[in-house]
Amino acid sequence: MNNIELIEDLRENLPESVAGIGYGSGMFYQKGYSANEKPDKDVILVVNNLHRFLTEDYQMHPEHFPKNASKKYGKIEDKNVRWFNNKIGCLKFSHNAVNFKLLITEKDALLYDLLSWNHFSLAGRLSKPITYGNIPEEIEDALRINCDNILKAALLATPEAKIVPEELYKTIAKLSYNGDIRMVLNFEKQSKATDIVDGSFNYFEQIYGRNPILTYDGDKIVNPYSVDFFDDLPASFVNDVISKLNNEDLAKLADDDNLKETLQMAINDTFYKKNLINSLFLLYSCERTLGPKQAISHAITKKLKSFRR
Repeated sequence: MNNIELIEDLRENLPESVAGIGYGSGMFYQKGYSANEKPDKDVILVVNNLHRFLTEDYQMHPEHFPKNASKKYGKIEDKNVRWFNNKIGCLKFSHNAVNFKLLITEKDALLYDLLSWNHFSLAGRLSKPITYGNIPEEIEDALRINCDNILKAALLATPEAKIVPEELYKTIAKLSYNGDIRMVLNFEKQSKATDIVDGSFNYFEQIYGRNPILTYDGDKIVNPYSVDFFDDLPASFVNDVISKLNNEDLAKLADDDNLKETLQMAINDTFYKKNLINSLFLLYSCERTLGPKQAISHAITKKLKSFRR
């Protein structure tokens, strides 16, 4: 079976879900993996209600869950955690001899993150190559808008006037890793973003290379540094960037000659802070559903792999 068939077969054996979106090194070739390595199949599973999904899956497949899970899932909604993180969980198990790692999210949380970037937790993952079968139109539209915005942010964060496509795509991939706690603590290889693009360049071309905002001079992309790009980004993100600028900087936003100098550092700093905070919250969300033993085991495995590659 191909990856889409694997995802749909998995969904048929789980409680009802809205969509399944495959991503990561198990779905797309990534430089640095040997021919013998078989990374987990990462899937973002979109559901209507996380608590209900977990409760039903525990009844169907208790082997998917850590010990004493039945007691834990009755308290899955933690009043001390932000609304967004109460709508995300993780499971890791084997289905038909294939190892899956599920990032389970409620539909409203997915759409909120894709369109607002208030957390940039799911939006960052979905800015890289993904695969899916049948999917609701509103999610597909949100995925497209997210990628359009990522492209604009990457152009604003790139200092060069002309860019070869590979470098632009690496900048896009880096935006979701900049500040991620896995990168800060070296649980991921520091060349992760480069390895993703080198392994899946053609997929990045399909997602971004034909975008109508891009113009080419030979084999290079002309960077327009358009202030309109900044205004088009999600309002939450724009406000976070503006909070890092002083009044003099704000006055320069209408001046394209100064745009890159004004925005580049503020944009990168904003992504760093968002990714750091939200990667920590995501670790907590996943630990609640994976259980501490499996969460620690997964983290150790990632750390060892980062040393080997």
